[in-house]
Amino acid sequence: IHAPDRDGYIVTAAPQNVTTPNKTDDSLFSYPKNGQSEDQQARDRYECYRWAADETGFDITKPLGGVAASEVESKRSAYHRAETACLEARGYSVR
Repeated sequence: IHAPDRDGYIVTAAPQNVTTPNKTDDSLFSYPKNGQSEDQQARDRYECYRWAADETGFDITKPLGGVAASEVESKRSAYHRAETACLEARGYSVR
């Protein structure tokens, strides 16, 4: 916190009850390379999500991706590869 009547800052305690981001975040960032509209981007993202889920059997909208716990890591990886390939084929840079 900045204290305008003092030189410097005041150290305070860390906030309580703050959740940290999930380390297994399934978000991919895609950037349109061909001037795709927002509507087109939304359609492409959804269609690539559906295709990747159908191809891999892993659905990021379901708990554990809808697969056995022992398969989560390999299926998640396959899902990300499939979604990335789909989006890149549609003219996106994916991170």
